[in-house]
This record gives sequence, C-alpha cells and structure tokens, in this order.
Amino acid sequence: MRPYLAIIKDSFKAALASRVLYVLIGLILLFLATIAPLHVRESLDTTIILDRDVRISEQRLLASRVKEQVDANHKGMLRIWDSLSPTTRGKVDRAVKQNDSKRKKSTGLDKVYTAQSVVEELNSMIEDPRFFREQDWEGGRHSPETKDYLKKGVDSLSSLQQQRLNRVLISESFAGLIAVGSPSSVNFFYGPWDCSELFAGALLTNISHSQFASQWSLFIGWFLDKVVLSIGLLIAILVTANIVPQTFEAGTLNLLLSKPVSRAGLFLAKFVGGCMFIALCATLLFVGLWLWSGFALGIWERAMLLSIPLYVIVFAIYYSVSSLTGLVTRSTIMAVMATGLFWALCWTMGTVYGYFNSQMEGSEIARLVSTEQSPMVSAGGAAEPQQWDTRSQAWVDVDLPPLDQEETLQRAVENAMGLFPETLGPVSSDDGSLTILSRVLASDPSTKLKQQCFVASKAGLFLRKGTLPSGAVALLPTGNEILCINRRGRFYRFDPNMKFDKKLTGRESWFVAAGPEERVSVSDAEHVAIKANSGQIAVYDRGTVTTYAVNESDPQRTYEKDLSRKIDTGTRDSMTCYLAWQGDSILLALGNGQIMVLDAANLETKHQYLPETRVGIESISASPDGRWFSLLYKDETLRLFDADNPGIVKPSIRGQGSISAIHFD
Repeated sequence: MRPYLAIIKDSFKAALASRVLYVLIGLILLFLATIAPLHVRESLDTTIILDRDVRISEQRLLASRVKEQVDANHKGMLRIWDSLSPTTRGKVDRAVKQNDSKRKKSTGLDKVYTAQSVVEELNSMIEDPRFFREQDWEGGRHSPETKDYLKKGVDSLSSLQQQRLNRVLISESFAGLIAVGSPSSVNFFYGPWDCSELFAGALLTNISHSQFASQWSLFIGWFLDKVVLSIGLLIAILVTANIVPQTFEAGTLNLLLSKPVSRAGLFLAKFVGGCMFIALCATLLFVGLWLWSGFALGIWERAMLLSIPLYVIVFAIYYSVSSLTGLVTRSTIMAVMATGLFWALCWTMGTVYGYFNSQMEGSEIARLVSTEQSPMVSAGGAAEPQQWDTRSQAWVDVDLPPLDQEETLQRAVENAMGLFPETLGPVSSDDGSLTILSRVLASDPSTKLKQQCFVASKAGLFLRKGTLPSGAVALLPTGNEILCINRRGRFYRFDPNMKFDKKLTGRESWFVAAGPEERVSVSDAEHVAIKANSGQIAVYDRGTVTTYAVNESDPQRTYEKDLSRKIDTGTRDSMTCYLAWQGDSILLALGNGQIMVLDAANLETKHQYLPETRVGIESISASPDGRWFSLLYKDETLRLFDADNPGIVKPSIRGQGSISAIHFD
C-alpha cells in the first residue's frame, strides 16, 4: 500500500512544483475575498414603493381613495391630508374631478402621476418624527403590529420603529389599497456601501429575511448546478487531463515501475490522486462559501457542504473518461476532447429526457374533482383543465372563455420565455353544486396581475367571474361554499350574489373577506387544510400549526383563531409540509416522508411514523368520513393511513408506481 500512497503523494508534489495547485487555490481565495464584503442587514420596512405596494391596476384609484376617506372624516386620512402640500392636494382634487366629469375622459395616466406625488409625500411623512399624533389614530381598527407599537408607547420606540409605525398607520388609512408590507426588510451592503438597488430586479430586496432565505436556497441550487458544476468541472478537467498521459511517458513510466507497483495499480493511484487533488480545492471553495453564507447572509445552508462529495463524484465520472482516453492515446488534447464529447452526450441525453418527462407529466392527471355537471374534472400539469365526457367516454378540454387582450399579450411573453400557464383549482364544493378554477400567470410571482376566476354554470359551462383576491394561493371546498386564502393569511368566501362597484375598486370580485384578524403567512396551498363538514381551517407555517373556526354569532360568519401549537417535527422549520384534516385527526406529511398525526382537539401528537424510504410526499387527501388519509409519494406509489386502526398500509391495487392523483368521493 505504501508505494501507491507514495505515488499519490508524488502527484501533489508535481502539482506544487508546476504551480497548478497554487494557481487554483489562489483563484478560489481571490473569489472568496471578492464576495466576502457582500452581506445583508435586516431592518424594518419603512418605505412605500409604488409598484411594489400598490397594484398597477389600482394606482389610478389612489387619489379617489384619499378623497373618499377624507369625506368620511377618517381621522388618520385627515392627518395625512393636512400634511400634504397644497400642490399635491390640488393634483388630487383635479384627478377626482376628472373621474367625475362626464365631458372629459381621462386616460388614467395623470392619476398615476398623482399617485406618484402622493407616495413621495407619504414617504416624507414617514420620516417626520412629528407626524404621529395619538389623537389622530384613536378608535381606529389596527393590526396586531400597530397595537404592539402603541402598547409600548411611541416615546419608547427607536427612530426606525417610529418610522415603521407611521408606515403601517398610513397603509391602514388607505383601507387596503397600500400594502402594509413585511415588518422587516433585507438590505444588501458591500462593505459600508448600500447596494440594494442592484438586487432589486432579482426580487431579493424589500422582503423579510425568512423570505430571502427561501429565495437564496433556490438561487444557490442554480448557482452550484450551472456555474460550479459547469465552469468548475471544465477547469478541473483541463488541469488534470495531463496527469495520466505524462505518467505513461517512457521516461516517467520506467522510473515509476522501478517501485513494486503494477501498471493497473499505477493507473488507479494516479486516478485517485487526481480526484483527491480536486477534492482539496472543492473543499476549500464550498467550505468558504458555506462560512460566507452563514456569517454574511445569516443562512447556514447545509447543501453547500453536501456539494463537496457530489462534486467529487461528478468529477470522477468525467475524469474516468479523460484518464482512459489519456491512457490509450497518450495525448492530453485527445483526453480533453473525449471528455468534452462525453459531456455533450450527457447534456443531450439529459435535455431529451427532460423534454419527454415534462411532456409526460403535462399529460398526467394532477387533480380529480367531483362536480354536479360531470363525473370528474381534471387539471393535468400545465395543460388546460379537462372534464370527463360520458358520451365519448374520454377527457375533453373545458370550454373556458377566451383570454382578454392583456392576458393574450402576457401569455405570448410567457411562451417566448419558455414558461407555461398554470391553474388554481379546479375545486368543487362538497355537494358538487359549485366549481371554481382560475388561470394564474406563470411569470407573475408577486401576483400583481389579475387572476381570472371561472365558475361553472348549471349547464356545465365555465363563466368568467371577475378575479381572485390578490395573492391567492389556495381554494378550499366546504359544504356548498368555496373559500379562498391568499399569501397574507386572509380568508375570503365566494358569494354568487356579491354586489360591487367596479368604479370604486377598479376590479370585480365575487369574494368577500371572512377574517381572521390575526394573519398568518401562507406560502403554499399544501400548507392549508379544511375540515369539510365544519369549515374549520388548519394552517402550517414554519413548524407551527394554527386552527381557525367560524364565529357563528357573527352575521358575516368570519373566521377567528382557535388553537396554535409549535410542533416538534425533529426537522428544520423550513421543510415542506402537506396538511389534511378530517374527523378528529390532522395529518402532517413532511418533505422527508415523515408522517405525524395530531389530535385536532389540542394539536398534540398522537402518532408518528418514519418513512419506509426516503421518497418525498407528492400530495395527501382525506375521506369525508375522516377514517382514511391518502399518501401519494413522488415515486407514484400510494399508501393509506387508517385513523380507526392507526397504521400505514400499502393497498393492493393496480397501478402502484404510476399513480398521479387520488380523490375521495
């Protein structure tokens, strides 16, 4: 064994002698030193940004909302109106008069300019320590954040906290037209210089640190895949391609074979030496990135450390081609060319596989729904929804109204970008009398553009019914109703008899607010579950489960917070979680396959199951009687949890390994 270790040691000595190792380590240290001053600081969000906090379609309504609240003698808006400059107040008056004038039709552009002037002065009010006067905000309906600041006392708040209080109070005065925004905001700094504007286009600014951490996890995966594994492997192959050809040159080979080693052993020792050489450089790079991410960004991403063995394994695969070619041809150039051709072959196969796999997934049924009009409605991947035709015994496309001009243009842009339309739903009420689905623009992560809502008529045709509430992420069926939940943790109830003033709101929506007062962040539809027979709702947010119940004494039947408990899952809080609730049990299926069953009465853990394999969960659902919970895994196999006889079983049914959706009727 010693002779082979000596050969590996000689490989490092040769690298040191040729200065290759010094050059690579120097480049890695230079890269780490370049990004080291880049860091983030989390501070309170105290600035109103027009395009971020006011939807584009509602910016022209800002002036009207000011006058509306002033005429209603809203104390907070009266304070804002008094603080506006005479010039801006004149712009607001003219914009409102143009809106009421029958002779002059405004294009709305002047109202947007008025909104810009109003927002500029609102930001000046936020920075003014004399703006807040307690008598101007007494008796108003405030958010929990505002109540917390007022409870502490304005005099005890820091300057930044006072600005945040002004920011929230102003947003509340506009009755939802201006978003309150996240309590905290991430700002980028390079050394002492603020460079947040450089990252604004990447949607990495003006968000909380937890939101930034989520987006960072997606970015670092792309960076490691596209940059490190591509450029890094290319450099590694170029640097190590000459190791084997030089080893088997006549003079070098005779010297090495003078030691008690075989030719095969010599080849393997050189191969292992090349891998260890790259492993050393990879460890320096990834550990450096991990430390920088932890100390500078506050994100300790374990995936970076796991990338070290992954990178070495991928390098070993390509290096094996390079080494074998160098052994046969004794040519460094041929070794590099053969490795390049092998990489091109792998890339082509991966691209072809990805294309056909996406086509197959697009044709798979992803959601099954019982409706009054037809036996089932299906939405497959990014394709348009389909429904079952009993006459032809086949799936046919749902007849949806055509896209409007704005949607058609946006859809053309998405297709050019390689994005595909998505749908929210279809979802049908428990009695099957109401079915709703929505088109969601794939290129609209901020959900500022409208999400068209479609409702099935008695004849089975889908009719356009305005838009979903802003930021809608989930549609939930209960009884003869359908609820909608958005990212801000607001619940809305579909009301077919809704009366609205499109001139006042700028949009039409058949959804009415249904609480709750205390909001909870909702990032995904899978984090929400509804108990169909009672309408109770459970929400999972970073390891905490919160339940909400309908206040029957309230004529509006709004939702109120019922229970909340931090669940000890044994995993990180950011892990994906799927929820289902029926009967007395709430089932949590974590991203690692772990199953937890909670008692709905007190949210205590009743049962816990470790996964049979490390395959993740694709979706879960529950039977109406509350006995059965389905667990559909990513390998397209089905498991069932029996609440009456606690345990997970694998049903003996046809199709195991190719199941894409399940539905309890």
